[in-house]
Amino acid sequence: MTLAVRIAYFGHQFKGFAKQPGQRTVEGTIVTALEKIGGSALASTLKFSSRTDSGVNAFSNVITFDPECKDGKKMEPDEMVRAMNAYMRHVWGYSFVVVKPEFEPRDAASRTYVYNLLVFEKMDKAGMEAAAKAFEGEHDFSAFSKRDDTRDVNPVRKVTSCKVLEGDGFFLIEVKAPNFLWEMVRRMAAAIANVGSGKVKTEDIVRLLEPSKHEGGPDGAREEAGRVFGVAPAGNMTLLDVSYEPPIVWCTNGTIISQLEDLLTTQFEEADMAVFFRNGLVGYLNNVVG
Repeated sequence: MTLAVRIAYFGHQFKGFAKQPGQRTVEGTIVTALEKIGGSALASTLKFSSRTDSGVNAFSNVITFDPECKDGKKMEPDEMVRAMNAYMRHVWGYSFVVVKPEFEPRDAASRTYVYNLLVFEKMDKAGMEAAAKAFEGEHDFSAFSKRDDTRDVNPVRKVTSCKVLEGDGFFLIEVKAPNFLWEMVRRMAAAIANVGSGKVKTEDIVRLLEPSKHEGGPDGAREEAGRVFGVAPAGNMTLLDVSYEPPIVWCTNGTIISQLEDLLTTQFEEADMAVFFRNGLVGYLNNVVG
């Protein structure tokens, strides 16, 4: 049996997602919990949907593993989620489903990120919406991603939706795509914000979405974009949802939600982003349960 679990976490509490020696990370926290429940054999089966940038939050990342305990007994899925939560801090499992062994969490149909852009000046919402629209479709995002010298990555990505939603004193930039490049959403958010403040124009974004035409090539386009737009801070960004085709029907129950609400109350310090994340997650969970 393979168990898929939706997890949430507050990225500020970790030194990135991937397990690193001597560092507290999201993956390391999950691995430690699974080892305590079922030993290294259980932890070795861990897979995940998205490796979020350091500092980025998640309302709904997806992990999978084979839920067998140290004594060979298999726990019920909801019991396993509650056991994980008991051993984790600032990471929470809240819904689950049994999937086929060949299920691959990375093969998502769509991922949704939201960027919470706090504003302290008047912003051109129409300009921001036009900038967001420019990102939609299939483009070479070399100029809007961090170079990764460790592997050969195709910089072409298809953004299915990029929207700007206005709140009270903030904008939410919502971006949907099957997959993303390193720092891609944060660089898109920075570009949209710069258009909103009048520092640049949408045409600057459109031009840099064709990096092969840049006189410096893709590297030159990336350098220019980094200099002109910058990179938005990670702490205001959240992985909101990961979806699959065919759609997954997730399970949860009142016991898990009650446990989670207790953990949220005890594990959050009263900082602005912590309150934002806690309240947002509770609202998200209410929608899930409802």
